[in-house]
Amino acid sequence: MKYETDALIVVEGNNDKSYLSSYIKSYYFVTDGFDINDTDLSFLKLVSKRRKIILLLDPDEAGEKIKNKIKAVVKDNTADIFLSYQNDKNKHGVFECPIEIIIKALKPYFSKMDGSYITINDLVKNNIYDDKKLKDKIKNFYYLGQINNKQLIYKLNILKIKIEELKNIYEDKY
Repeated sequence: MKYETDALIVVEGNNDKSYLSSYIKSYYFVTDGFDINDTDLSFLKLVSKRRKIILLLDPDEAGEKIKNKIKAVVKDNTADIFLSYQNDKNKHGVFECPIEIIIKALKPYFSKMDGSYITINDLVKNNIYDDKKLKDKIKNFYYLGQINNKQLIYKLNILKIKIEELKNIYEDKY
């Protein structure tokens, strides 16, 4: 059985994301360590206005630094979950934690995921897919950083953006 949550789960690395996504259907944001940049922090602040953010970080100094950096900017709609688990090799991160412990910690946040908002067809139909200038405008408006079309769709869906909202941006209605 695969669990679902409509929250955004923030993890430190791709191994954490791969491990969790085998059991939990969700949107994921990977920090790649504690060197999270201002664009990512601005993006997470926007996300917090549209969905819950779960900080599922390793219970160590790096996890604490990431949490503090995010919480300094994202004040509302977050939950931090530090798992107190240590295996026989002194490893204690999310990737090393038995899934049963993680499921138990996340149980209050399980709910059906919302459907997709933006599809590749939407990008093509609205002349966004191949228009670099238009994509840059959208990426800057939502603090999406340098990403490809697939990542663009993923991040717009994290933000629960509908095509009508996108049209307002590229038609300068904001």
